[in-house]
Amino acid sequence: MICQRWIVATLVAGVCLTAVGCGGDSSPPRYRLAGTVSYNGEPVPGGEIMFAPDDSQQNKGPGSVAMIQDGRFETFVDRGIVGGAYRVTIIGYNHVPGSVPDDQLHEIFPMWQTQVELPKKSAEFDFEVPAAPR
Repeated sequence: MICQRWIVATLVAGVCLTAVGCGGDSSPPRYRLAGTVSYNGEPVPGGEIMFAPDDSQQNKGPGSVAMIQDGRFETFVDRGIVGGAYRVTIIGYNHVPGSVPDDQLHEIFPMWQTQVELPKKSAEFDFEVPAAPR
């Protein structure tokens, strides 16, 4: 199940990143985005955070993806965000994927999504995944 979800998330991220094509000089400027991801007040040990432009809000920019390690993530300028409205998907694990065998990798919360407005400049942005209701 985790392996399948990881594959699906990676494929979705790849589609988001390639859907806008290789724009060359016509590509909008991209910015570095870094920050923290926490759950129940604790840093998320490992995972992935995906940024998909929200086309319902007229954001046609490219998507981006970053790994979460020890509660931190960072995109790089050449693969960063363009700013504006984004749909954000976060997958959190008890370890960084690839650092332990698959049978030791466990989700610490269900895949979580939110919508945010990101700045049109390099910035820091923090995410707090809400605790699942009991």
